[in-house]
Amino acid sequence: MDGAIFLQQVVNGMSLGGMYALIAIGYTMVLWRATADQLRPCGRDDGRRV
Repeated sequence: MDGAIFLQQVVNGMSLGGMYALIAIGYTMVLWRATADQLRPCGRDDGRRV
């Protein structure tokens, strides 16, 4: 395998892995927020608007 092709494949793999990581972080933040909202006591008002 040519060195340039190998380097290009490494760069492609790193960029694809970075995109997967960003998507995973986004899902984690959304699910963490949804879980935090479910665990909050019903009568509590912290001043946030819906």
